[in-house]
Amino acid sequence: MLHQVKISLLNLGFFFIKQSLKSFNKYSGELHILQIGANDGETDDFLKTIVRCKKNKSTLVEAVPAVFDRLVSNCKNYPNIRMVNKAVVSTNEPTKEFFYIDLPTGFEAKNDPSLLGSFSRETLAKYAYQEHVVSKELPCININSLMNASTSRQLDIVLTDVEGYDYELIKAIDFNRHSPAIIIFENIHLSLSNMKHLLDLLQKQGYKVFSADKDSYCIHKNSLKYFTVPRILNSLVPKIFISKHFRKYKLKEGNNLG
Repeated sequence: MLHQVKISLLNLGFFFIKQSLKSFNKYSGELHILQIGANDGETDDFLKTIVRCKKNKSTLVEAVPAVFDRLVSNCKNYPNIRMVNKAVVSTNEPTKEFFYIDLPTGFEAKNDPSLLGSFSRETLAKYAYQEHVVSKELPCININSLMNASTSRQLDIVLTDVEGYDYELIKAIDFNRHSPAIIIFENIHLSLSNMKHLLDLLQKQGYKVFSADKDSYCIHKNSLKYFTVPRILNSLVPKIFISKHFRKYKLKEGNNLG
């Protein structure tokens, strides 16, 4: 029973986060998005609707060549999306050994582990496909160089899903130059000490941090106005069901409800 309650609370938290992101997309105009570890652009990607929204400009980065090919195939009809086939690093290394799962043709596996890649063989070994882990030297790009190249202004959303390397990337961000409205990172592979270090760092940079399921969501204090309950509810309720009474309180720039 307690386990079911915990699962329900996690699902509720994740639902609230997704609706918050929809609200942010609705009220903040054109968004500039950077997604590191974009996978195939489809599988387990809760951000794809916002990434593909034609008013936004998105940069999707995927290191594994075969997975990148799938990403290109899935997103080729979205002119607002730029795709980069490189591994993102916290250093200035031009190349780095990268590990991924290479399954033989016809091999059946749950949740398609061939989509996974990491700088750590040990991290991939957690998925029980050790005999299929291969490595390759891949071209790299520094995270700050990537952020500089992704937009001529501030990024609005930065997401990392890099199987344990998230800690290195987030702490390497030059916050004097880059202060994304939202940072999302995968926390499931982080040690408690690394997680605490990131929380302390992000809080000092003005972020409020919330965790749901396997990810942490960091909202900059200057963007909290987009995450009020009225705005989230307004993005959730279909317009056809909004009464005339509610419409007169529809949120606009400068409205105190926002």
